[in-house]
Amino acid sequence: AIYERPSSDPSHDGGESVRINEVSPANDIYINDLWKKQDWIELYNSTSEDIDLTGWYLSDDTLNYQKFQIPAVEGVNNVIPAYGYKVIWCDKLEPYNQVHANFKLASEGGFVLLTSPSQDEIPQSSFIIPNSTDSFHYPAVENGRQTVGLYPDGGHETYVMQRPTIGKTNVITTADLAHTQAVITGIKALHDLDDLNNLDDALYDLQGRRVLHPIPGNLYIQNGRKVLYK
Repeated sequence: AIYERPSSDPSHDGGESVRINEVSPANDIYINDLWKKQDWIELYNSTSEDIDLTGWYLSDDTLNYQKFQIPAVEGVNNVIPAYGYKVIWCDKLEPYNQVHANFKLASEGGFVLLTSPSQDEIPQSSFIIPNSTDSFHYPAVENGRQTVGLYPDGGHETYVMQRPTIGKTNVITTADLAHTQAVITGIKALHDLDDLNNLDDALYDLQGRRVLHPIPGNLYIQNGRKVLYK
């Protein structure tokens, strides 16, 4: 991994300590510890302290933030170094010496959620806020060489990247496209198509895919909020 120290130390508040930094939902380049090319998520530690990710949660389901809890496995190092990176493979496989989640990523787009442990699972000396969640929306990728990531590392600008940088500092090129994050903030009800047509932005399902014909009773994402179509 490559470590890059920011010009000033970020504050230790909210879910900013560890960020979802880069997502590869159709990886066709990198091989994991099982010699397979699988989807992966890169996390970035924006603080000056090492953080043990044992007990943290990852998910691709906005209705289930605790879909996968990072376990303590012999031979697997869960510590993410200060200003460093940790790669999580999303392939439903048993680990050898790297972390493997129990879900795969959707190449057509979706969400990734990282949630810190509850209060009783966090060391007393830690600055981590319990049960804080970092959400990351990624659009569809065109091929296995594209990723979606933050620039700079741990920042708030998202790009579809043409040059994957697994476990390293993210870089952007003139060919990279900016992507606006969808933020999950709450639930509101849409009663009919007239309500939908009066909204400026598109409606998406919980996997981040655009919806043209909503189904009554289903939840969708619109303007960064969950909406219930009735």
